Amino acid sequence: LESNECVAGKLTEDRCRKQHIVNGLNREGHSRRKGPQKCPHIVAPQTKLYVAAGERRNISVKMQNLDPIFMTDFRCQFRVGNVEHEKSAVKTFDDNIICDEMQFDHYGIGISGGSAPVEFNVVWSSSDSSKKHTLDNVGGVAVENIR
Repeated sequence: LESNECVAGKLTEDRCRKQHIVNGLNREGHSRRKGPQKCPHIVAPQTKLYVAAGERRNISVKMQNLDPIFMTDFRCQFRVGNVEHEKSAVKTFDDNIICDEMQFDHYGIGISGGSAPVEFNVVWSSSDSSKKHTLDNVGGVAVENIR
């Protein structure tokens, strides 16, 4: 099961969207991050990032509430239909995530109205675990591949 939104727990847990723990983790003491506005997430002034078909481009998004000690390895995921591409990413000092260059082609999918949607996510893992976690994308930031 996945949670559909980031919500504050009644005790000490927070529940963040796209994490596979619906009931949260009950732990002793207080949480440093309480409530939905404190979960790590993508913030963007617009939900669509337009990229021309055939263009090679670095996608950059602003993040909020990242934990610089715990969240260390970032990657960007782009999904076009059933095809997923994963690119390395770097976090800047001002919490921007810059994805390695990606070639935006249509990958054989049909184009509706001259454009093709590309699902976009930022994932992270910590230095002591290879398990990937998807950051909240509550604004639905996506890439739109246009002709």
